[in-house]
Amino acid sequence: MEREDSGRVDARETDAGPRRWWILGALCLGLVVVEVDASILNVAIPSIAADLDADPADMAWIVDSFVLSFASFMLVAGRLGDRFGHKKILEAGLLLFSLASFAATFADSPAGLVACRSVLGIGAAAVLPTSRALVMAAFPSAEHPRALGYWTAAIGVSLPLGPLLGGLLLDHFWWGSVFLVGGPASLLAGVINAVVLGRQRAGGGKGGWDPPGIALSAFGTAALIFGIIEGPRLGWLSATILACHGSALVALAAFFAWERHATHPVVGPELLRVRSFTVGSMVAALSLFVFNGLLFVLTRYLQILEGYSPLQSGLRVIPLGAGFMLGSVSSRRAALRIGQRGTLAIGFAAVGSALLVLLLGTWSDGYLVTGVGVLIVGWGTGLTMACAVHLALSEVPASTAGAAGAFSNSVRQLGAALGVAVLGAALGTSAGRSGAQNPSSSDPVSNTAGSVVADIATARPGLGMENGFRLAFALAAIVSCLGIAVVAAALRKARSA
Repeated sequence: MEREDSGRVDARETDAGPRRWWILGALCLGLVVVEVDASILNVAIPSIAADLDADPADMAWIVDSFVLSFASFMLVAGRLGDRFGHKKILEAGLLLFSLASFAATFADSPAGLVACRSVLGIGAAAVLPTSRALVMAAFPSAEHPRALGYWTAAIGVSLPLGPLLGGLLLDHFWWGSVFLVGGPASLLAGVINAVVLGRQRAGGGKGGWDPPGIALSAFGTAALIFGIIEGPRLGWLSATILACHGSALVALAAFFAWERHATHPVVGPELLRVRSFTVGSMVAALSLFVFNGLLFVLTRYLQILEGYSPLQSGLRVIPLGAGFMLGSVSSRRAALRIGQRGTLAIGFAAVGSALLVLLLGTWSDGYLVTGVGVLIVGWGTGLTMACAVHLALSEVPASTAGAAGAFSNSVRQLGAALGVAVLGAALGTSAGRSGAQNPSSSDPVSNTAGSVVADIATARPGLGMENGFRLAFALAAIVSCLGIAVVAAALRKARSA
């Protein structure tokens, strides 16, 4: 079954018949393995810091190196899928992820673990855009919203599953076990995908290559994320951070300028002119800013202020994933009934309202208020994300599905990284101020927002920490309100256009 020269996918190729549901299940399995690893580290931070004698800067990079490589290589992986075939890149990503997981299990130094986490991010970057492109290739266009709803639900369920699985493992084994599960699991997912996908073809076009565009996008994204990660520790106005952000702006501006004239662009200018693509990507980024940032904050809130163990905290994060799944699978029906604009607005409104309940509640209210709040946050995020993912790719040509999906994923992951950085900085600042009142905390580096991970891991309940959590919830609620404004303005213009 050959592709036409235009790069459009043959109608028979986009519909795998009854087998398409098995393909979706296999792709979701690989997705779950990758996404669980992205969040499983949260509960293992104190154990790793103690065993590897890691300082605050080491711990920050052990956490953030995954995000850095993940966001930087997403667009590259999508383009590779368009060029060589999404199935090949997916399987290569799962294999790389498996090898890096085994290596991380037995890392004996902070530097070694940072290197392994970086490779894990590259493997994960190969899985996400190719997985979504294969889902779209297996289903006819009429079923894309439903299929992508289930695909998005797999992401939402797996993120809170990480802390739960991590807490269970840490109750019985050493910290390396949180990585050990990823090795065989990703290998198994790779084998299952190879068997189920069979000769399923998507991507693998005969288009040219764009090394300058790939290099500029990877460098620009990496410099921007690096500046976000290191900004609180080095100072936002330090020479290093200013150089990072300046070089990122120059590289990304050069990337978009180059793409306008490139013979085989990574992201064609016509793609950025598709309103549904830009709006969907932006809305999804705002949604993940809140969701990932809240997941980062919530695991610490439950352990620090509520006094739960890692396993107990993981169990209490389940409503976030359950709500996300319910919202994702109901998103298509909601969009058909009230439209995409109404669905997105309701999702953001639900998230913002639940965050205000968490913000205004008292810590003596117990878990009931928290549980209901995070359930609603999960539901609203799932509703928004599934709709936004479909909106972003609804008018994208099949020949650029991989690159478009990767670009949209990169924008979303930038939002997720910002959510963790900004909401984490709110907590880190409070923890640092509390530490400044502690005579034993004399190291000035450990009292900066850049040591968010270490400060929060060792923080004790107090007014400073309570205020930090309230600030984090307030910032997340503000971003949700911003999401409503973006939806109202952008989609209203789309209607009038």
